[in-house]
Amino acid sequence: MYIGATSGTDWRLGKSVFGTGSNFHIAKHSGTVAAISINSSGNGYVGIGVNDASTPLEINGNVYSSTRMQGGNTLIGTKDGYACLGSNSTTVPIAISRDWLPSSYPDLIINASGNVTVGGTSSYGGTGVKSFNIQATDYPLMAFY
Repeated sequence: MYIGATSGTDWRLGKSVFGTGSNFHIAKHSGTVAAISINSSGNGYVGIGVNDASTPLEINGNVYSSTRMQGGNTLIGTKDGYACLGSNSTTVPIAISRDWLPSSYPDLIINASGNVTVGGTSSYGGTGVKSFNIQATDYPLMAFY
């Protein structure tokens, strides 16, 4: 189906709007990439800016949320004036690691008790260190509080 406008963008929508395949697309009339696509294999995969989504939601471009985004227990957003990455569960630790492998690359781990490990495999469980601060300006400073 072709949807024309007297001014602005003309659109195509339907099955195989690019002449091949069987996915459902909504696309600009002059474009070759779908604005939105639905995979025809019955898996319900949806693509935004892609012609043939290979995951349940595949997006080619930036994702924006005015509040927060959640994936599993992970929350990303702005809260109380801070850019935040956190867990929505007090029992799920937070990890910043390479290659999505915190067990192999434990670059920074905050366990469920709030103890922090940087580049190690076990967290400090004592009561002496409550804060850790490394600051670099004209000279390195390391402080424990």
